[in-house]
Amino acid sequence: MKLRPVIFGYSWLISVQVFKGGYLVLVMRLFQGRYIGSLVGDFHQTLLYSDIYGYPRDKKSKNGKLRLLYECAPMSFIVEQAGRKGSDGHQRVLDIQPTEIHQRVPLYIGSQEEVEKLEKYLA
Repeated sequence: MKLRPVIFGYSWLISVQVFKGGYLVLVMRLFQGRYIGSLVGDFHQTLLYSDIYGYPRDKKSKNGKLRLLYECAPMSFIVEQAGRKGSDGHQRVLDIQPTEIHQRVPLYIGSQEEVEKLEKYLA
């Protein structure tokens, strides 16, 4: 079985609890995890080698940690131009109407197939 890389932010252990319904348990068996700790570096790795990058919400940060206007939206725009997908787990990041300048959202970017699988499990 070939390992496909997946990148999850610092809280991926918490994500295991969130996605216990199937997806991340499957991910941890099929994917090789990578995490640099820098959004731009992790994003670059995702574009070159990976299927999905995720920075989910957790108990401490109910809305996620990444800012919509100057982290999530620009990265989602770039990833969509590359033929991939950017999501907050429920909808396309570029469709989110900001309600405040520093609004935070969870972020999942990567191949359309993997992001859509993730959205199904989060629904």
